Amino acid sequence: MTLEAQNGMYPNDDDREVIAGQWCLRMAEGALSDAQMAEFLAWIGEDPENQRCFDSVSAMWSALGEESTSPEMIIHRQKALRYVRQAEAKQTHLGRWRTLSAAAALILVLAGGTWLAQRPTLYETHVGERRVILLEDGSRLSLDADTRVRVRYAFNRRDLTLERGRANFTVAHDTKRPFAVTSGEKIVVATGTAFSVERLKDEVRVILYEGHVNVFTRAPGGDRAPQMVAAPTGVRAAEKLLKPGTQLILPENASIGQLATVEETTPRSWEGGQLEFSNDRLESAAERMNRYASGRRIVVTPDVAALRVSGTFNAGDTEAFARTTAGVFPVKVFEDDKNITIMRK
Repeated sequence: MTLEAQNGMYPNDDDREVIAGQWCLRMAEGALSDAQMAEFLAWIGEDPENQRCFDSVSAMWSALGEESTSPEMIIHRQKALRYVRQAEAKQTHLGRWRTLSAAAALILVLAGGTWLAQRPTLYETHVGERRVILLEDGSRLSLDADTRVRVRYAFNRRDLTLERGRANFTVAHDTKRPFAVTSGEKIVVATGTAFSVERLKDEVRVILYEGHVNVFTRAPGGDRAPQMVAAPTGVRAAEKLLKPGTQLILPENASIGQLATVEETTPRSWEGGQLEFSNDRLESAAERMNRYASGRRIVVTPDVAALRVSGTFNAGDTEAFARTTAGVFPVKVFEDDKNITIMRK
């Protein structure tokens, strides 16, 4: 892999980068032999730019991190190594140089393309903001207020992480690329369907609009495969029970969920600026209201957190929510500059 003068000139910067990529490939496959190390050091010593270029390319390889051991990256590395070995079998220096250059250029494009495709894209909304995104595969992502979702697509999977808030997913059908949404320890997997996932303080909620999904929970410590979430009876798997118009409520640290039916308009009402509650815990309802609280936020004390509330409210109208709650339950409201606190009388 010695730099060969061509027509009395050394290769340009693009060729220099290709050679640096060749050395990275060899080093990724194992330790260099004494002869290869001598050749590498000789190349490094020929020009200070060689060292700079190698440092830059090797930094990219390091940045690949865990992706460098993913199945697709292993395939690319094996393909590149095969090309390198074929090139080394060439008899002429010029033929060897050209084949090595083509091989390294190909693998750098493949590796770089895979890396870029797998870097997550962050989508988020602020308090009071809603947003709809059309993803690259045609799926639609609708974000509630104060929501954060990371999206990572690869050739064989579509991975999304709901870090906070609530999102609706209308999934483009692709049986070869499962669509997985992770929130906390819960994983919802679909190939083509419509559903929502919401992350609250102590639970994750999944509502199915159409199609079907599989719902899993990860084992503590991650040393076992995810387990299918079961119904309270523990007999039937969640994907058989979760039908369109049904909600699965999943406590954060449990593998058994609770099923509940939802009104047809309730799940997507927030997309139109209204929040509907049906026998929801006061604490959960307040958490949803706070996603739209541009001013004072609602604080619910623990002694009234479990009260059940129902009703429809305009998103962001925290004062009306607090007044209505005080008119129905034995609670009082204390207001200051930052918060509206609901507590027991």
